[in-house]
Amino acid sequence: MKKNILFIELLALFFLILLPAITKLPEQTTTIKISFGFSSLFSACMGIFLYAQSRLFFEKPAEKKQKQHNIIIFCLTFFALCLSSRIIFFLFCLIKNTPNTVLAETPAGIFEQVSLILSVIIAALYEESLFRIFLPNALIELFELFSPVSHLSRQKKICRIIVEIAVICLFALAHRYLGLPAVLNALFCGIILRICFILTGSIFIPVIAHSAYNLLAIMMTII
Repeated sequence: MKKNILFIELLALFFLILLPAITKLPEQTTTIKISFGFSSLFSACMGIFLYAQSRLFFEKPAEKKQKQHNIIIFCLTFFALCLSSRIIFFLFCLIKNTPNTVLAETPAGIFEQVSLILSVIIAALYEESLFRIFLPNALIELFELFSPVSHLSRQKKICRIIVEIAVICLFALAHRYLGLPAVLNALFCGIILRICFILTGSIFIPVIAHSAYNLLAIMMTII
């Protein structure tokens, strides 16, 4: 029963969400408006659903209770995300002057500012629930349920490595609509955020770091 549910959910996620995202062509416009709308509401519902499914189906990792430990991991994660972004941008500047950048429209008024912040937080919750918890755990779980050699530790380790690489690549390709620099940046950010989740055992630290990084990136394109 569990195997069938996971398989159906993975198929639905791939064809309805992942495939359209990774096949979407880069934006032709130079500016986009970020605000709370239907897509944000859908992302919020999906994020909560995937998080609840993960709590239901998969063994919950042991959370680190030390607040100081989580604060240090958050700071290191946020710093690593910013550093990765700057390195990618610098490399593309060396290759082809300034890379094409999609800019965010300046929010007009307090309502649009709050709407932008909510949209960024919801997007981070959705992406972290999907790419850091549900997809890796669901794919590993299905392998162990389907594979006749899943009890062998060597095969399990190889499977986990393949799954981790595949999910990180999917996360990177989901940013294809923002251009090649964004794809490469998302590749490294996906690794950083996955490590953050493993170290803390909590989805909320990666969500906060992801949200803070995205907000800073948007502010830099606005200013």
